[in-house]
Amino acid sequence: MRLTPTRRLLAAAGLLLTLALGLHIALGWRDAGPDPLPGGAEQRARAAAMTAAERAEELRAAIQLERDVGPTAGKPNGDPRLAEAAGRLAALAEAGEAGAAYRLGWYLMNGWGLPRDRCGATEWYGRAARAGEATAQFWLAMAYLPPNGQGVKPDKLRAFQWASAAVAQGQPTAKQLFFFFTRDFSPAERRAAEASLEGWSAASAPAPEIRRYPYVPLLVGIWPRLTDDVIPCRQDEVPLEQWPGE
Repeated sequence: MRLTPTRRLLAAAGLLLTLALGLHIALGWRDAGPDPLPGGAEQRARAAAMTAAERAEELRAAIQLERDVGPTAGKPNGDPRLAEAAGRLAALAEAGEAGAAYRLGWYLMNGWGLPRDRCGATEWYGRAARAGEATAQFWLAMAYLPPNGQGVKPDKLRAFQWASAAVAQGQPTAKQLFFFFTRDFSPAERRAAEASLEGWSAASAPAPEIRRYPYVPLLVGIWPRLTDDVIPCRQDEVPLEQWPGE
């Protein structure tokens, strides 16, 4: 039976769609998440019932597990000890421990003990930053820094405000890299940004508005136009030379 031109066109379109989907899978398409946090309800309930001193001790124990492994920044690591540490951090973070919330963000950013999730990292950095954690404030500033946001739409004013908060607390990396948060300002914009710090506080600053986009390899060259310049949550690691450290 001969196919009509319309049917031939539909068949060709179906074949191209099938090939495109196959290439997406073959080239590493990743969803936007989020994944469930590690640890169970019992672990979270135990963390919620801890005293401040007990939470501090639990945080030290989680960090010691990490030190025993010695993972490299920017490289995913599935060591079971990191998965255990991530579960402890998640329970503490949900109980309101700012240091654990920052560290959980760092694990998500690196893919230590759980799947990498830039968007989840920024969400936890936001919680820790608003609670006054200086290193989380620096990384939240980095998330907002143009040209590409990490789970949030880039915003140079918010990047400046959070970097300024980290610098005010003496965070060394923020102090070293503060130039990056001011270099795109005109003189008038710089004055306005500095004026915005009057009355600004971490606790009253808005929480990050997380935007989740999947990583689609075939569209990686044009994704900034499709996602408001927000890097997809699961995009491959940043080269190590671009990581300023913790």
